[in-house]
Amino acid sequence: MTANTTAIAGLDTRVTTNTIDIAAAQSQLNALDTAAVKYDSASKDTITLAGTAGTTLTNLKAGSIAAASTDAVTGDQLNTTNTNVTANTTAIAGLDTRVTTNTTDIATAQSQLNALDAAAVKYDGASKDTITLAGTSGTIISNVKAGVADTDAANVGQLKAAGLVDASGNTVSSVTYDTSAKDTITLAGTAGTTLTNLKAGSIAAGSTDAVTGDQLNATNANVSANTTAIAGLDTRVTTNTTDIATAQSQLTALDTAAVKYASASKDTITLAGTSGTIISNVKAGVADTDAANVGQLKASGLVDANGNALSGVTYDASSNRSTVTFGGANGTQLKNVAAATDDTDAVNLAQLKAAGVVDANGNALDALTYDAGSSKDVITLKGTNGTLITNVKAGRLAADSTDAVNGAQLFALAGNTSDAYVADNGGGVTYSRTNDNGLSPDDAHAQGVGSTAIGYSATASANDALALGRNAQATFANSVALGAGSATTVGAQVNYAAFGLSAPQSSAGEVNVGNRQITGVAAGSADQDAVNVAQLKSVSSKVDGLSAAVAQSDNNSIKYDDASQAKVTLGGTDSTRTPVTIANVANGTISADSTEAVNGSQLYSLQSQIESSVANAAQTGSVVAAAGATAGEAAQASGTHAVAVGANTSASGENSAALGANATASANNSTAIGTGATASHENAVAIGANSTTDRDNSVSVGSVGSERQITNVAAGTQANDAVNLSQMQGAVAGGVATANAYTDARFNEAKRDSYAGTAAAIPIAGLPQATLPGRGMMAVAGSTYHGQFAMAMGVSALSESGRIAVKVTGSTNGHGDYSVTAGAGLHW
Repeated sequence: MTANTTAIAGLDTRVTTNTIDIAAAQSQLNALDTAAVKYDSASKDTITLAGTAGTTLTNLKAGSIAAASTDAVTGDQLNTTNTNVTANTTAIAGLDTRVTTNTTDIATAQSQLNALDAAAVKYDGASKDTITLAGTSGTIISNVKAGVADTDAANVGQLKAAGLVDASGNTVSSVTYDTSAKDTITLAGTAGTTLTNLKAGSIAAGSTDAVTGDQLNATNANVSANTTAIAGLDTRVTTNTTDIATAQSQLTALDTAAVKYASASKDTITLAGTSGTIISNVKAGVADTDAANVGQLKASGLVDANGNALSGVTYDASSNRSTVTFGGANGTQLKNVAAATDDTDAVNLAQLKAAGVVDANGNALDALTYDAGSSKDVITLKGTNGTLITNVKAGRLAADSTDAVNGAQLFALAGNTSDAYVADNGGGVTYSRTNDNGLSPDDAHAQGVGSTAIGYSATASANDALALGRNAQATFANSVALGAGSATTVGAQVNYAAFGLSAPQSSAGEVNVGNRQITGVAAGSADQDAVNVAQLKSVSSKVDGLSAAVAQSDNNSIKYDDASQAKVTLGGTDSTRTPVTIANVANGTISADSTEAVNGSQLYSLQSQIESSVANAAQTGSVVAAAGATAGEAAQASGTHAVAVGANTSASGENSAALGANATASANNSTAIGTGATASHENAVAIGANSTTDRDNSVSVGSVGSERQITNVAAGTQANDAVNLSQMQGAVAGGVATANAYTDARFNEAKRDSYAGTAAAIPIAGLPQATLPGRGMMAVAGSTYHGQFAMAMGVSALSESGRIAVKVTGSTNGHGDYSVTAGAGLHW
C-alpha cells in the first residue's frame, strides 16, 4: 500500500484535473483559431463573423443609445430604428414628389396670372376688399376650378378631397396648421391623437411623407442619407417659398379694375382687394366645383370665429388621398401625436427616443446595421481604431450555440494556457483524451473546492473529492469515487463503531470502487494495511488447526474440520449451516511475521488510509500537467466515452479510463492508473505503475511478482468493506481464544466429571458388610476426590446359615449423577 500511495502521489500533478479544461477546454482551445470571434486585422477596426449563412449574435444586452455610445445594439433596438428610418425614408420620398408637384403647379399658376383677363364679377367698392354675390339666398359659384395658390378659392371637390366636407357638402372637422407659417400642427385630442390608416409614406431622398409604425425598419446609415436628402429638400422648399412669394406679389399687382376671369377660357378669377377681397353671401357649395363659404370653412376648422384663416392640412391633389404635404417652409411639426399602435399609425418623438433612434434633444443617432446586401451575414463596426463591444452578456457554450462570448469567458477558457503558466506547470491537455461518441454533451463537474472530476458526466460535488470515470459520483468531502458508475456513500466518519474493534474509529474519507475486486494487493503488515486473500487463507489455515483440540466436543464448540488441523469451519462442516460472525475480536498485531486475526476496525482503518492517501493526492490546480516529449506520444481514447491522460496512453474499452504514461485500459468499464498500468478485464481497475488485472470486476494494485501493500486501510464496517490486517488478526486471535476457552472448559468439565465419577465409586467400597448370620445391615459412606464429593448407601444381609450374603448399594455425587449396585455371595 506504501508503494500504491507513492504511485498515487506521483499522479497528483498529472491526474488531478479540472474536467472543464479536459472535456471542454481541449476541444475549444484546439479549435480556437476558427471558432473564436476575432478582429479581421491587426488594426482591430473590423470584426467579420464567419458564418457561411450568416452569424447571429444572440442574448446581446441592449446597448446604450447616446451620442458617445460605442455599445453594440440588439435586434430589438435595431428593429425600432429600422422602423423609424423606413418611415422617414417614406416621408422624404413623399416630400420630394410633393415639392416637384408644387414646382409644376407654381409654374402653371405663373403662366395663368400672366394671362389674366377681365371678368364680369365686380368688387363692392374702390378698396376692392369685398365682392358681394347678388343671390337672394346666396350664390353658388360653380365651375370653380380647384385652387392652387394660397389665396385661390377652393372648390367643394377640394374640400371633399381634403375631408373637410362630406358627399352632401356638410362640413367635416379638419386638422389645421397652428399658424400661418404652417410649420406646426397640433392635434386636438386631450390625450393625444392617433393618426391611423396612414398609408406608408414614400421612403426616398427629399420625401416629407408621414410614416407608419410598420415602416420603422431602416438603419442609422439610411438615417444619415435621409438627413442629407432632407437638407437638399429644405433648399428646394425655400426656393418654392420664394416662387410663391413672387407669385403673390404678381397677383397683388394684377388688374385692379374688376373681378375678372384670367383668360378667355374663364377658368380663373383673381380678386384685387388690397387687403384681400371678401366674397359674401356665398351659398355653401355642394358640387365639387362650387365655391365654399366661410361657414363651411369654420365648420371644417379652416377659419376661426372672426373669419381668420387657419392653416389646414389637406391631401395632395393628385395622390388619391395617399399623400399629405405640410406647408411649413422649414418643415412642419405634428404635435400631440398619440403613440402609434398599428402598423400604419404615425409615431411620435417619445417612441423614437424609446427606440434609441434619437437622443433626448431629438437628434438622430447612429445605429449598427448589416453590411450591404440582403443576406445580413456581415456587420462591420466603423471605429477607425477598432470598435469595442462592451457589456456583452456571457453566451451559451454548447455545440449548437451561436451566442457571442465575452472576454471573461475566453479568459476562463484560456487562463491556464499562457506561456508563463505552461512553463511553470507543464502542458495542460496534451495527454488527455475522452470519448463521448453517441452521447449528448455532458461535461464533468468539479463543484467542490479543491475537487477533481475526470470522465463523462463525472461529478465531484464535495470539497477535495475525486471522481474518476463515467458517471462517477464523489459526494463526500475528501473521498474518492474510482471507476465508471462508482459513488461514495459514507465519506469521512468520526467515532464510529468499526467491525471487530471495541474503540471508536475515525476515517479521513472514503474510496469507493463500485463493487469491484481489488487485485494485485501485496500482503499487509501494518495495522492500517489492506490484507490479501493469501493472508486470509493463511489465517484460515491456522484457524483450521483448532479442530483437533475440540474433536470430541459437541456441535456447539469451535473445532478443526479434521485431524490435520488445517481448517476450522464456523457453524460446522455441514455446508447448509448459516455463516457465523466472530464478534469482539481484539486488535491483532500488524507486523510482517504476525499471525494474529484482524478485526473490522483495523480493516476500516486500512480503508480510511487508502481514502486519505488517494484524497491527499488531489491538487488545487485546474489543469492536467504532464512532462516529457509530445511528438508521437498522443493519448488515444478510442472507446466510447473513454478517457486517456498521459503519453502513449490508450483507452479503447467502452467507458474506460487510462491515466499515466503507457497506461492501457482495453476492456469495457476498465480503469488503468499509473505508468504502464494495464486494465484488460471488464469493470476492472489497475492502480500503480505496471499493475495488471487478471479477472473481471476486480481492482489490482500490482502484478504477479510485483505485488503491493495497501496501507492505512481503515477498519471495515460493512459487508463489502475491505478489512485490514489488524482486523483479520483480531478476528483470528478472537476465534482462537474463543476456541481454546471453549476446549479448556469442555476438558475441565470432562475432568471434573471423571473426578466426580471416581468420588462416587469410593464410598461404595467403604460401606460396611453384614457379618452376623441371619442379620442385616444398612450402611452409609461418603468420599471426596480432587474437589468432587460423593456419598453411598447400602443394605446387606447374611442367611441363617451364614453361607449366603446379599448386598445392594447406591451412590450419588455433586454433579447429580447416581449409581446402583447389587450383589450376592455364597460361602462354602
